[in-house]
Amino acid sequence: MPDSELTAVLDSLRIAVTSFGPDGRLRSVNAHFSYIFRDFPGAALGMPYAQMIRREIDSGQIASSNYTDGADAFIARRLAQLQDGHYAPRDILLADNRIVEIKARRTRDGKAVLLWSDVTQ
Repeated sequence: MPDSELTAVLDSLRIAVTSFGPDGRLRSVNAHFSYIFRDFPGAALGMPYAQMIRREIDSGQIASSNYTDGADAFIARRLAQLQDGHYAPRDILLADNRIVEIKARRTRDGKAVLLWSDVTQ
C-alpha cells in the first residue's frame, strides 16, 4: 500500500493514531488527533512525547484532577505507559469532561504506536 493511501486510511478512522520512534519522538499523527485535542496548539513531528504531554497540560486540555500529585508525576506515568510493553489502556479526563482512552503498543524494533479514543459516555 502506498504511503499516501495508508495516510488516507488512517485519517478516515474515528480514533487518533500516533507513532513514536525508539527515541520517544513523534513520527506520525493522523487527522483525528486534532478532533480529540480540539484546542491543542499542535503536535510537531519530531517532538518528544514528554513535551507533547506538557503541551497538553499547558494548553488546558487535560483536567487538573489527572495530576493532583503534580504535572511531573502525571508525565512520568504517561511515559511509563509508552515504555511498557502492555496494551492496557489509560483513561485521561480532558478539561471539557470528555474521557480519552490511550492504548500503547511497542513494536519489535522499539517504536511505539498509540491509539487515542474518545470513550465519553
